[in-house]
Amino acid sequence: MRVLVTGVDCFIAGWLVSALVADGVEIFGISRKSDGKSGGVTRHRADVRDADALAEVVKATHPDRVFHLAAQ
Repeated sequence: MRVLVTGVDCFIAGWLVSALVADGVEIFGISRKSDGKSGGVTRHRADVRDADALAEVVKATHPDRVFHLAAQ
């Protein structure tokens, strides 16, 4: 399964990512801070308020599920 997590660097996402990694899930994250792969997550640097950027991430990752945890 492929999962996309918005706000992947937040506190709650850390717990979710840990559980998903333990289950062998392929995880992609949206982060305003960084991109690259670490901790079992492939991060894409984007702002969730930018519809074009989100469309590009979804197109690149083809997620089966999305967990929206981004907040201000």
